[in-house]
Amino acid sequence: MNPLTLVAVTLCAESGQSVSALLLRTQEELANLAHEGVLKNLVISTGDELPVPRPSIKPSSNRSVPNSQQVEFCFAD
Repeated sequence: MNPLTLVAVTLCAESGQSVSALLLRTQEELANLAHEGVLKNLVISTGDELPVPRPSIKPSSNRSVPNSQQVEFCFAD
């Protein structure tokens, strides 16, 4: 599972809000930060431009795929 998906699912479960509601709130906050110039100062794009396609990387059959580390998130009140 993508780490961002895991974070989103965890936030939804903890907050009781839907994914759509959390995304809308995030988009509104990002728009406010962009309007205030914060994203520009941090050299973070707003995502308005076309994304650069990432090359597809397929593991070859003669290469072994490295084991990935697993991370556990623990949210405390």
